[in-house]
Amino acid sequence: MKTHPSRYDDDWSRFSSLSRMVNHWDRPGWTSGRSAYYWYMTFDSPSLVGLATECQSKFVPDDFDIVEADWLHLSVIKLAWSDETAMGEVSQVVRRARSACEVVEPFSLDVGPLAGSAGAIRFSVTPWEPVVDLRVRLGNANLPRLEPTSTSPFLPHITIAYSNQVRAAGPVIAGVAEAKNVPQVRVNIGDVALVEVRRHGHSYKWNTVERIPLAGNG
Repeated sequence: MKTHPSRYDDDWSRFSSLSRMVNHWDRPGWTSGRSAYYWYMTFDSPSLVGLATECQSKFVPDDFDIVEADWLHLSVIKLAWSDETAMGEVSQVVRRARSACEVVEPFSLDVGPLAGSAGAIRFSVTPWEPVVDLRVRLGNANLPRLEPTSTSPFLPHITIAYSNQVRAAGPVIAGVAEAKNVPQVRVNIGDVALVEVRRHGHSYKWNTVERIPLAGNG
């Protein structure tokens, strides 16, 4: 399996330089009952589920919020808040996205090793290039009045646990470092899903609005 050490090294360098972790759930906009439309990659991969379960049991502190197997995902790009978007606009975006995906070939991603961010423990994902390309195409398919382009760096990842409080990062980083030699798994990406995401307590769950195949997967 081909690895991309520079990408993972970048992820690990950012994570290992943290002095504290934050409460992931303390995020603006996410009020009770509110939902948002996102483009997600979702997975039906026993290998990924096995890797996530192993790492959650061995390397994640007990007081983190675990992502259950059915809700593992890679967030590609936000479309908009659902209460600010008409269904007719969603349908327009879906049509535009379907056209954009007709020229995107299915691809594979290597998941792992484990790293993290200020609010989560997550797998690095490589290569980045096909994910970034898909993100750009889906962003261009959006309607101009909807969600503005994010200025935050885009770092493809799959989260397995969320921090639910402010805490010292050092002990968490030390635990995650023990997972650096856990083998990667490969997942195949043949479609992308538009989902309506809601918070349920300290978890994200969603309904799939539309699933769009990549080229040759229709």
